[in-house]
Parts: sequence; structure tokens; C-alpha cells
Amino acid sequence: MQAALELTLPIFALVFCGYAGRRFGPISNVAVEAINQFVFLFALPAMLFRVAASNPLDTLLDPAFAAAWLSAGLAIFGIAYAVGRKGLGGDRAQSAGWGLNAAHGNVGYMGIPLMSEIGGAKALAPILLIVILDVFIVITLTIALLELSSQRNAEGTPPTSKGRATPRDVARVIALGLARSPLVLAILIGLLWSASGWPLPNVLDSFTRLLGGVAGPCALFAIGASLGGNTIARGVARPLSVLAALKLIAHPVLAAAAFFWVFPVAPYPASIGVLAATLPSASNGFIVAQRYSLDVRSISAAIVVGTLVSLLTVSFAIWALKLH
Repeated sequence: MQAALELTLPIFALVFCGYAGRRFGPISNVAVEAINQFVFLFALPAMLFRVAASNPLDTLLDPAFAAAWLSAGLAIFGIAYAVGRKGLGGDRAQSAGWGLNAAHGNVGYMGIPLMSEIGGAKALAPILLIVILDVFIVITLTIALLELSSQRNAEGTPPTSKGRATPRDVARVIALGLARSPLVLAILIGLLWSASGWPLPNVLDSFTRLLGGVAGPCALFAIGASLGGNTIARGVARPLSVLAALKLIAHPVLAAAAFFWVFPVAPYPASIGVLAATLPSASNGFIVAQRYSLDVRSISAAIVVGTLVSLLTVSFAIWALKLH
């Protein structure tokens, strides 16, 4: 366990630096936004492009791994949606937001630097596939449900049109969102480069290595700084506990069953997949919830508390999976 903590404590120490800088120090909201923009627009896309472009396609696009990850993620999404509707009293839109919170972990900002420390490029290849699956399947499914929920709401105007949203409106919103994402574009260009068989020119390789090399520390600092500006609202104890339990306990358990017993995934990438499932909820869930005017109090609280508790759950998973 000591070896696992030696891996995770530096990661979470960077998160705490960002938290302390925002909460108690001179880091302003403007500075936090600038750091996030740098990570999202430049550093992470450079790292993801380099991983995709420098690895063979067959190591990046593993059908068994994809099936295992999606089966666990969509199952936990469905469970969270059902619990939200039946147990927490949420409507369709709010329950979809809770589903995204439970199924979509902080793979980009926390998972990438963590996996880099654990196994370098070998561990990053499965993470790249997880980013693709989460963006194209989990987030897209959530947005589709939210758009369709807007269509059913007779009291308000859907955000996609002046009248009732149509399937074409939903598809257009999703397509535009994907096309504008620097992470999606970087991955797609990297995959095309990998498929071409061309080696990365030295200049491009050095540039993306230098720029991508700061993605991990900056992303971790940005997580903490973002958390430092948030507070936990009152009256969210019940949904908070449900979301935290689903994300930090149920999701890894389902992922372990899928990776180790249901689908024929090699042991090492299977372990990386289970570890990725232990990561706390991503801030994307909060951003999507805000965009669709959901009640973000429980979602924000789940991100804050989950990130703090994940020091223990992630460390335990590294120890149990023998990844230290």
C-alpha cells in the first residue's frame, strides 16, 4: 500500500496546491479559467495527438476493451438514471445529468497524468480509447437525452430551435459539439496519422512532447483550483451520497466484472480500465448540467467530495490491481 500511496500522493498534492492557491491564495477566477483554457485547448490535445499518432491502431482500438468499458459505463449510467427517477425524484433531464456524473470520470485531467506515472505510453493507450468512448458515446447519449427532454417540456423553449426540437436538431447540436472539441479533433488527427504509417517528424514530435508534458501538472492544478472556488450546498446529502457511491464503488465493481470475467481483455489494459473507473466524476458533468439549466448543487458537491475521497479509492485500486 505504501508504494501505491507514493504514486497517488504527489498527484493529489498537485490538486491540493491548486485548491489552496484558489481558496487561500492569490489565484483568481480569471487565472483558473486561463489555466483551464490552456490545458483544454493546447496541452491535453498535444498529448493525446502524440499518443494516438505514435501508436499502432490495433493497440489503440481494442474491441474487447471498448465493449467492457461501455458495458460498465452504460450500466452505471442506467442505474443512476433509474435511481434518480425512482429514488431521488428527479425528472428525465436531471436524472440524465446524474447519470453522466456517475458514469463519466475525470479521465482527461486526472487519469492521464496518473496513468503516465504508472506506465507511460503503455498505460495511456487504453486511456485514449476511454476518452474516445466517453466523448462519443456517454456524453453524446446524455446530450441527446437532454435535448429530447427539452422537446417534451411544453413550458420552455428547447435550446436547439425556436419551436420543438427535432431529431435533426439533436444530431446537429451533438455534431457541432464534437466538431468544436479540441480533444476530439486531436485524437481523430492522431488516429489518421497512425493509420497512415508515417513516423512523426522530429520537430512535431518534440513540439507535442514539450507541450503535452505540462498537461498533467497543469491539469491537476486546474482541478484543485476549480474545486477551491466551489462550496458544498446544503440539502444535497442524499443525492451526493448516492452519486458518490455509484461513481467510486459501483462503477469500479462493474468495470472489474466486465474486464476480468465477461470480456477477453488482456490483464494489463483490463487493470488500467478498472483503475480508470475509480476516478471521481469529471467537471464535464457540471458544465453540461449548467448548459441545460439543471440543478447543479448535487453534481457540484459530488465532484468536490468525490475528488477528495478518491485519494483513498484510487490508492486502494492501484494496490489491489498491483499497478504500483
